[in-house]
Amino acid sequence: AAATAAPAPRKVSFGVVPDFGYTARGVRADSIVPGSPAAKADLQAGDILLTLAGKPIDTMQAFSDVLRTLKPGDLVEVEYRRGDAVETVKVELAGR
Repeated sequence: AAATAAPAPRKVSFGVVPDFGYTARGVRADSIVPGSPAAKADLQAGDILLTLAGKPIDTMQAFSDVLRTLKPGDLVEVEYRRGDAVETVKVELAGR
């Protein structure tokens, strides 16, 4: 029987520390790592990430799964909610 392949390790750093207590749709940023791609894109604590690279990220697992498909230097579009507004920003991913 063939062994199940383990998921590919993440090769990129985004810089959002997720709020693991947040259970609604999206990934809420508990904090942003200083100097990270997320910080350079002006994402802030409390922002709720909705899509990454055109894919919905309704959960932490979905966020992690999309990050695994990307590589350092990729410029990806991120849709996020801040307060009542939904914004879009481009983030250049870093290696980890």
